[in-house]
Amino acid sequence: MTVKKILPIFFALLIAANTAIAADSPLIGPTAPVVTAPKKEKAPDKDNKEEIIPLALPECVRMALANNLDISIERLNPVISKAGILTAQGTFDPTFKTTGSYSQDNYPTIIDSPTATISKAGSYEISLNQTFSPGTQASILTNSADDMTTDNNFQDQYNTFVGFALTQPLLRGFGTDINLAPIRIAQRGLKAADAGFVYRVEQIITNVNTAYYELLYNRGKVTAQQKALTLAEQLLKDNKAKVAIGTMSQLDISEANSEVATRRGELRQAERAVLDQENAIKLLITFEVSLWLNKRIDPTTQPPDDWEPPQVVSSIDTGLRNRSDLTQAKHQLEENNIQVTVNQNQTLPTLNVSGAYGYSGLSSDWVRSYSRVANADNDTWSIGATLTIPIGDRTDRGNLDAAKAKREQALLNVKKIEQSIIVEIDNAAGQVTTNIERVKDARVARQYAEETLNAEQEKLNAGRSTSFVVLRLQRDLTDARVTELRAVADLQEALSELTRVQGLSLKENNIYLESTQSPPGIH
Repeated sequence: MTVKKILPIFFALLIAANTAIAADSPLIGPTAPVVTAPKKEKAPDKDNKEEIIPLALPECVRMALANNLDISIERLNPVISKAGILTAQGTFDPTFKTTGSYSQDNYPTIIDSPTATISKAGSYEISLNQTFSPGTQASILTNSADDMTTDNNFQDQYNTFVGFALTQPLLRGFGTDINLAPIRIAQRGLKAADAGFVYRVEQIITNVNTAYYELLYNRGKVTAQQKALTLAEQLLKDNKAKVAIGTMSQLDISEANSEVATRRGELRQAERAVLDQENAIKLLITFEVSLWLNKRIDPTTQPPDDWEPPQVVSSIDTGLRNRSDLTQAKHQLEENNIQVTVNQNQTLPTLNVSGAYGYSGLSSDWVRSYSRVANADNDTWSIGATLTIPIGDRTDRGNLDAAKAKREQALLNVKKIEQSIIVEIDNAAGQVTTNIERVKDARVARQYAEETLNAEQEKLNAGRSTSFVVLRLQRDLTDARVTELRAVADLQEALSELTRVQGLSLKENNIYLESTQSPPGIH
């Protein structure tokens, strides 16, 4: 079998093989989960005054997921990363190319002679080009040139070619690992963006929990201050009655008046703290805070009354499996590994083999020239190789060294995050355990403070105590009530933080992540 007969078969097989490889190549890999956004919350009519909005904690979380601006901003990062995949895939899009030219040359036939030969030429080329994942570049092309000179009395002479050409790198730029690397890097960038989105959602959920329990604490503090003011006002009333009958002095009224004024000021301060905390929640759960300025939030979820100390070891295992920031760091490490492979390949010499095969036709008529091509009487073929060896190659070697250093950084960052997770979970679990005991101790202290005040009040009524002592015990009881409220709030916030550092915020709040969409959102 002659070389002319072998070459067409060889090129046909090469194109078929590249097409099959490209079809198998994971141009679009699996995408990490993100979510579908619910419809934005509509705030109540802003014309209403002091409207009370009952809100349970799960409802606040749902509103935050739909309306929080930080989540809305972070939600677009997966969309941007997904567009990066599309950009990287564009390398394998076929291209259609057409060129045309016309030229005229006048050149003398004899030295110092005014006589000149005139040459006119027009040409065009049309090609369809495709790059395949192993690095193969294939083209199907046709061209035609019309040469007219004084020698042929400017008669048309069409030289037409139809065929294909292939170029295959054998060293630099060879293989699917190299040519699909930008797509695979972009895919891991999408997964990292998805993980970053999940991490931000988990932070917002924790922030909503913290703000909610802070609101409960401040509202409880208002109640405690109201009770303290009521006690002080009752004592003032009793003292005035006793002064009137001569069993107490004016000093007792002054002490009671001072206590009433102090308690009233503390109540105002506590009421202001409630309003500030409501605004903190509104900022987290609403898209337009201005629509909620005249709305009051009534938190309807009360904290549970029984708690179990967490198991630190199992919590750490859970965190290392589920933390989205660790997942994000691992995807970044995968990106760096791919980049090192690419940069290693770029340090190789360039060795490309190329070949072309086709048929030519020549005629004074353009259509007839193509008819003669179709007769396949005049085949044309070529084969060759190009070798390029960079001298020094400092640019590529520098890029490889930098890629290796970045990979080492990414690996150390994964280790750093793992260590941080262990410490965060240990601290969060310790805070939960400590706050459980704080709640128990604060509850006992409050109960004893109530008993002590009641006993001292009876002694005062019997004339065996003083207003000064009773006022001090009233303050002690108020402090004990606030301390208990603070311990309960700290415990709930610590539990929420422990959930977050274990990577369980989505699961605990029944949030389901769907496949990547544009734009992503949340169920």
